[in-house]
Amino acid sequence: MFKARVLLAGLTLTAAATSAHAALTATPAVTSDYDFRGISQSATAPALSLGVDYNTGGLHVGTWLSSIDWGPAYKGSTEWDGLADYTFGSDDTVKVNVGVIDYMYPSMTDQNTVEPWVTVSKKWVSVSAHYTNDWFTLGKAWYYEANGTFPLGKTGLTLGAHVGRSTGDAWKGIEYTDGNVSLSRSFGNFTGAVKYVTSDAPEFTSSQSLAIYGKRNVFETRDRVILTISTTLPWAKAE
Repeated sequence: MFKARVLLAGLTLTAAATSAHAALTATPAVTSDYDFRGISQSATAPALSLGVDYNTGGLHVGTWLSSIDWGPAYKGSTEWDGLADYTFGSDDTVKVNVGVIDYMYPSMTDQNTVEPWVTVSKKWVSVSAHYTNDWFTLGKAWYYEANGTFPLGKTGLTLGAHVGRSTGDAWKGIEYTDGNVSLSRSFGNFTGAVKYVTSDAPEFTSSQSLAIYGKRNVFETRDRVILTISTTLPWAKAE
């Protein structure tokens, strides 16, 4: 795991340091709830994030930082991810994307998790498989997902749909399925999105969440609506 983190961090920093091209972008965002596979990572409270990405040919490296809230039972309020992936194929047939992500928690390093993935896509539809041999210290885990993005004619709106399944030793006895549907639209240099999230993951009552994590709504799994606003820098120059 340590070697993977060093490699990802090195690739990201090297790309950022050696590029002054438009391929280097930064994407700040604010969301009403940081949702990850149907489970809130911010105790259903707003979260701020910043992604930095570098693309050249089929290679992409990036880093992503977000505020989190796992309650006082866990130390730390930040997630910092590093990732690298490569895409090949054609829009006329299929595209394949292979990569690895390292979920890192500076104040909770025992929770750091490395997860490789493979995605196969054709136009607006994709399917993915993710695997880790130690999902947040809980054991081996698989995550399978299907996603679709569908432009809605001349409205400027994009419809998104997602379904995923968490399984493996880490989820033994509590395997669950999550899903969401979303609508997004660009307004100048900004993008707004509204997303409805659902899952059949086990639910904590408010009193259980308070007793276990020291705060209500930690790792919330109930259905909810999430709003997000983001922008990508540098902004395109007006023609």
